[in-house]
Amino acid sequence: MGETLAFYRKLGFRLTGCHPGEDNPDWIELMRESVVIQFHREPPRGTPTAPVCSGTFYIYPESVTAVAEALRGKIECAWGPEVMPYGMYELGVRDPNGYYIAFTERSDPPVQPEPPDDRAVIVLFIEAINAHDVALLADLMSENHTFVDASGRQRSGRDTVTSGWRAYHNMFPDYRLHVDSIIQDGPVFAIFGTTSATYRGHVLGGPTAWKAVVEQGRVKVWQVYADYTETWRVLKAPKTT
Repeated sequence: MGETLAFYRKLGFRLTGCHPGEDNPDWIELMRESVVIQFHREPPRGTPTAPVCSGTFYIYPESVTAVAEALRGKIECAWGPEVMPYGMYELGVRDPNGYYIAFTERSDPPVQPEPPDDRAVIVLFIEAINAHDVALLADLMSENHTFVDASGRQRSGRDTVTSGWRAYHNMFPDYRLHVDSIIQDGPVFAIFGTTSATYRGHVLGGPTAWKAVVEQGRVKVWQVYADYTETWRVLKAPKTT
């Protein structure tokens, strides 16, 4: 009983009644503002012998923040202070008997982030390609990202594909996508345009289409459709001095 009395005094309750005496009481009554709680060493007639409350006792102080400051370093919080999903600003504690006490006040529910716009993700991905920003490309890829080149070769995994983009940009420092149109069907995108690049004095590129799939705000698939015959011919040609 003494531990319970000491705990609730830290919470700002005052002793308003006890029997037979405060030193070793069998019953105490505690009060804070308009809240009154009674504790019995022996359960009153007809009540369970052990704490059975599975809920939470709520107290509405003038300021939860002020309560939190007053309890700092005195009592370990069970939760909070924080805004709960149901729109209450709460601070919870657990008393020595296993009961939960929540100091609460009304608040606006936490702002839920807007789901990412899939089209904006694709536009940003294209901008990252043109800026040769490999770090941003990696951030925009899903962990299981798949890249399929114009010959149908497939590479999977964010790290693997990121390394591929880094090597590609080193080979073609002026590589760019020029997008004419983007068509969306849910998470699937069809992108149409051209590419441009130079390699050892040769101008490369031409009409290109891309298929992209966005999942949970990240690009999961990036597939290229183009005729790279001339590009492969230039790449395979022997160096001239």
